[in-house]
Amino acid sequence: MTRPRTQRGFTLIELTLVLFVLALSAHLAVRELSRQRARRLREAADHQLSEISSAILSDDGATGFLSDMGRLPVTLPADPDDGNTPLSLRELWSRPDGLGDHRARPATPENLADGAPSALADPDLLVPCGWGGPYLRIPPSATRLRDPWGNPLETPDSADLPRLFSDPDATTPADAPDAPVAAIRHYGSDGLPDAERPPETPDQADATLAFAPPEARLLLTFEPDTLEKIHWYAPLGDKITGGICIPEPGTSQLLVEGLTPGTRFLKIHPVDASPRVLQVTLRPGRDTALEL
Repeated sequence: MTRPRTQRGFTLIELTLVLFVLALSAHLAVRELSRQRARRLREAADHQLSEISSAILSDDGATGFLSDMGRLPVTLPADPDDGNTPLSLRELWSRPDGLGDHRARPATPENLADGAPSALADPDLLVPCGWGGPYLRIPPSATRLRDPWGNPLETPDSADLPRLFSDPDATTPADAPDAPVAAIRHYGSDGLPDAERPPETPDQADATLAFAPPEARLLLTFEPDTLEKIHWYAPLGDKITGGICIPEPGTSQLLVEGLTPGTRFLKIHPVDASPRVLQVTLRPGRDTALEL
């Protein structure tokens, strides 16, 4: 007679090994997911700085806050009704009180900014200027711009850390209302400056966005003694500013300085011809060459 076969179960050692493998696999999976999440947050934070840079001035210099307004964004209280709130860049997403929308305005005396030469007045010349935002979008109920870790990009913020600077190399923040902002920093996932605690992982490292101050130059080339003068026009808020440049006799080049990056207008006054208007897009930190 054939004896029945008995079923053999797992031993305690085998069960322990199975549970250990499962636990190790779960640990490795959670750790990898954590690394991927940290990497995604870091990439989102760096991308956010790039978005802020594009909001201030596009890569081609044709659009953005600086092109429309003729100046860098400034620090303003996060709450327009409470001047004691942290300073922020809210004019990138909310039009400041008393500032008109972006549109083409005639260069009439009442539209010229303080300090602009009165000789620039020209009712036939239209200059786009004013606030053309929102340049950045934040959640409808939000009043503060935050990084992917939830830290506000303000100065001082809730952690008393500077994040908005008036100069890329500055060590103190742009902590005065209406101070122009030329650099923004995030402090990584740990929210601490690298000088205070060196980062242990790449996602903890600081990152700085620095954008050029509003300076650009235009190099004009022309036949000697054919050009009487140049009027240049640029926005300054919702007003129009500009200047007058007169070439030296016998010269064939004129360097126009004091311009801001963006789409700008020139009124060329030849010696023996009628004036004409030119449009040119200037990029920050370089000379734009133009032959007349």
